[in-house]
Amino acid sequence: MPTEAKVRAVEEFSQVLEGAKSVILTDFTGLDVAAVSRLRRQCRDAGVHYHVVKNTLARRAVARVGMRGLEPMLEGPNAWAIHPTDQIAAAKVLSEFAKANQNLKIRGGYVDGRLLSLSEVEALAKLPGREVLLAQVLAGLQGPMAGFAGVLAAMLRGFATVVDAYAKKRAAAEPTAAEPAAAEPAAAEPAAAEPTAAEPAAPVADA
Repeated sequence: MPTEAKVRAVEEFSQVLEGAKSVILTDFTGLDVAAVSRLRRQCRDAGVHYHVVKNTLARRAVARVGMRGLEPMLEGPNAWAIHPTDQIAAAKVLSEFAKANQNLKIRGGYVDGRLLSLSEVEALAKLPGREVLLAQVLAGLQGPMAGFAGVLAAMLRGFATVVDAYAKKRAAAEPTAAEPAAAEPAAAEPAAAEPTAAEPAAPVADA
């Protein structure tokens, strides 16, 4: 029967998971104390919370918040990198650290309600940061990338589900030679006519 301490630990970790935008799982087997300290510091600098949680407790918390699909990853030593508001930050920090520390193995993740494989976590880590994405959205709304900006705006509402769409739209947005626009016909002189009541202007559609 679970002890009071374990019940409380499950409740507390459930609250952390429930409010998270991104969760990345790692196997830290082989990392020494100094390496773990560096990883914790880099996570902290990026606003990422780094938790080591027993799998038995993690399974209960995952089941409680409905993060389906994570259970197969809960084998062996696990550490959780969690960010409450950013979908990319944890993936970036862990991917960069793993390049220099081969003992850190990324298992997968859960971002914006979607289960991510290792390859999807790596793809997520290669995307621009949240601030850069916001700047691209604003720039796209004012330039020839307006259609592309729609995809970026969708990312901010549900980022992980449109990673592939983002890559395709970015490739399609490469500049091409513009075709000369057809000249607009000159406005015809209004013909003389009997004065009539002015028609009301058509309403302007909201943008």
